[in-house]
Amino acid sequence: MAVYSDQHSIFRATKTAMPIEDQLEGEECRRTQFGRLLNELGVTMILSRSPQATGRIERLWGTFQDRLTSELRLAGAATRANAGQVLARYLVCHNRRFTVPAADPAPAWLPWPATLRDDEVFCCKYRRVVAHDNTVRFGPHQIDIPANRQRISYARARGEVHHRFDGSLHVYSGGACIASSAPRLP
Repeated sequence: MAVYSDQHSIFRATKTAMPIEDQLEGEECRRTQFGRLLNELGVTMILSRSPQATGRIERLWGTFQDRLTSELRLAGAATRANAGQVLARYLVCHNRRFTVPAADPAPAWLPWPATLRDDEVFCCKYRRVVAHDNTVRFGPHQIDIPANRQRISYARARGEVHHRFDGSLHVYSGGACIASSAPRLP
């Protein structure tokens, strides 16, 4: 339902100029890919605004970085498998010592929305404008947009390129996929 975080650039990008669309929608800052993903899933992002709140998580990471290196050294962990075993034992002890029971033990997880397709949400999305030759450029790639029943030409139309984890590129306009390219090999 919500993610509580510091104001790291993974969650919030503030140094980039905001497009007018975001300003008109009342966006406080330009969203990162992770921030966009949370928004599409209906997850509220709560950014800490005080040094004390940010300090809590920083102290936790400092504890892990300091204590875990000592635990790994004391256990003589020399491989990834050994380190995983040490970490599993350490986390059980750490959680037993610092866990605070929830006020409401009922899980807060919500079911996956039926209207969302996971491959359309878990991808990177980039805004683009269709060129006069009915193509969209994405890095070194050029995606041709064929004519369809809705439009003969998409020239100068605003769209969104979805770069999926399988390497494929999909161009969306008005919520519909209007073009795609096969997965790209590395």
